Amino acid sequence: MKNALIIMRVFAISILLVSGSGCGIAAKIEEAKNLQINNPDLTKLQDGTYEGYHESGPVKVLLDITVKDHQIMTIEIRKHDHGRGEKAEEIIESILSAQSLDVDVITRATVSSKIILKAAENALTVNQ
Repeated sequence: MKNALIIMRVFAISILLVSGSGCGIAAKIEEAKNLQINNPDLTKLQDGTYEGYHESGPVKVLLDITVKDHQIMTIEIRKHDHGRGEKAEEIIESILSAQSLDVDVITRATVSSKIILKAAENALTVNQ
């Protein structure tokens, strides 16, 4: 009987700890969905490769952006911890085509799309 009571207490504490950490992740995911993305002024950037990083909750992105003649030439994602958001990497083509971060997020990969955009903003606003 005493062992059963101890097991029930341990189980209850475990549930509280897991659900509490889940709430933190859920809050980070919601925060990521609402990220404001600012469009950097490419005319202020010199030719070169710029590194950008951003993370929110379980999603982390590290990327390199190469700029030449005030245009984004390439975007290379070096690291993308994404859960189910791998599809978001398609946003790179939109950024390159638009030469802008003002692009639509990828459906069903909203959080990863936003984190990629924020990492790109961080890379391109390093000197601004």
